[in-house]
Amino acid sequence: MSIPSWAKRIYRRVREQFLRIPETPRSLIVSALFLCGAYLASGILINHTGGENNSALVFVLAVVMISLLTEGYAYGIVSSIIGGFCINYFFMVPYAAFSLSYTGYPVAMISMVAISCVVCALTTRTKNQRAEAIRQEKRTKSLYELNERLNAEKAAIQLESARETIRGNILRAVSHDLRTPLTSVKGYIKGMRDGVANTPEKQERYLDIAYRKSCDMERLLQRLLYFSRLETGNLPMFPVEDDLGAFAGRFAREAGEELAASGGQVNFHPAAESLPVRVDEEQLL
Repeated sequence: MSIPSWAKRIYRRVREQFLRIPETPRSLIVSALFLCGAYLASGILINHTGGENNSALVFVLAVVMISLLTEGYAYGIVSSIIGGFCINYFFMVPYAAFSLSYTGYPVAMISMVAISCVVCALTTRTKNQRAEAIRQEKRTKSLYELNERLNAEKAAIQLESARETIRGNILRAVSHDLRTPLTSVKGYIKGMRDGVANTPEKQERYLDIAYRKSCDMERLLQRLLYFSRLETGNLPMFPVEDDLGAFAGRFAREAGEELAASGGQVNFHPAAESLPVRVDEEQLL
């Protein structure tokens, strides 16, 4: 059976208003309400059953509730003493009179107060242990969250360090790659100026190689622009359909033309069958 929503709203509103009361007045109100409730319940029970021991149980239960809902031991202990007095005065013969002259009354009075005090102490200790367990759980949760943040920061630092290493390696590689075509362009231009390319065919070949090398440098500079996107993992790729043999043949032919000036050569033997691939020529050359 579920509690109606309107009842839950009323309970939450009453609880919020009640918790706004300062601690000491709130504890006094709680103690007074439960002692009065125990008195009324004991009066009803004694009128219907005539059992005097029922009153002691009712007041012990009231002391337990007071200990749960108040702070410290004082309110529960004082309520135990008041409860013992109320039982003797209102619910034991002679009624409406405090008496310890009947046989067993002193022992019953002292036992009632002692049991109530022990129950109060145990209840308060259990409540304090529960509060401490909640504090420990919150502290553990805070330490766990702090550890997670530190691990995340450590991972971020390691990632940044790895990025710096990659950045340095790429810059060194690009610098080296830029130096090679630049040297070739200077060499062919110097050869034309010094008259090494003494025929129109040689001059055209030298100019063509110098042009291709300048295009290589342009691609390398473009890679430097692309490099800034490495940090986001979005390095652009432009793959196209090609034949691996034809691609390698173009590379071998260009390399052979460069090496021919110094007497070198490139031997290339393409495969007989077609080898279709998707390559980004700018990234490979």
